Amino acid sequence: ERTKRQLQAKMRAIQKAKENAEAAKKDRAELQQLQKVWYEEELQKLEAAGAQWASVKAMKNAVSRIMKEQKARIAKRNGGAPGPLGASAAGLANLDMDMDLMPQLKLGDASIAAPFTSKLPSVMSCVDIIRQGRCTLVSTIQMQQILALNCLISAYSLSAMYLDGVRSGEAQMIASGVLLTVASLAFSYARPVKELSHVRPVTSIFHPSIFISIIGQLLIHLTCMVYTINLAKESSTAEELEEAMDPYYVPPPPPP
Repeated sequence: ERTKRQLQAKMRAIQKAKENAEAAKKDRAELQQLQKVWYEEELQKLEAAGAQWASVKAMKNAVSRIMKEQKARIAKRNGGAPGPLGASAAGLANLDMDMDLMPQLKLGDASIAAPFTSKLPSVMSCVDIIRQGRCTLVSTIQMQQILALNCLISAYSLSAMYLDGVRSGEAQMIASGVLLTVASLAFSYARPVKELSHVRPVTSIFHPSIFISIIGQLLIHLTCMVYTINLAKESSTAEELEEAMDPYYVPPPPPP
């Protein structure tokens, strides 16, 4: 008689578990629909209030409401189940619903979200990324530094030196353009070093060290240019200087 009662209890528990599984399946469909509706409600409420990250907060609030509703339904459905079998059925139904409601990751999702991927089973790829990033950063800053220095020298040549009649010749302009192009191509072929330096590179063109470097190089260039012009004035006559500075200069006719 006792064995018969135990078998009947087990059969009732199994039947209850089947009913709970069917009810859990029905609840999943209803909760998925409710999640969409509650997400729209929370999103409209947060957007009307002018909250930041409204979509993220709306999803968080909607998931919180779904979890509360899910627990309430499970407690209502399995609250009267007898013994440990009822508790086990409730736990299995709860776990099943949690797995269905939580977002499932697919193969390749991490690769899409990551800024870079690597097939190596180590963290050496991170070191390679840092090396290449430092190389790109240093090359870009050096190129910007060269362009800034070239603009300052050109500005001085076209303003202050032009008052003295000093102009850049055709060969000089061609040589300057060719050298600037060569510098640009040389920086594009830069390669990272094998070992990382303990000192981090400068991260901005507006760093004080960059300003000091540009000003120092500019002073050296200006000193050389002013010295060369003064040297030319001292070693040339007035007629030679006028002929070199005036493009419309017509030399006087030779004496008869």
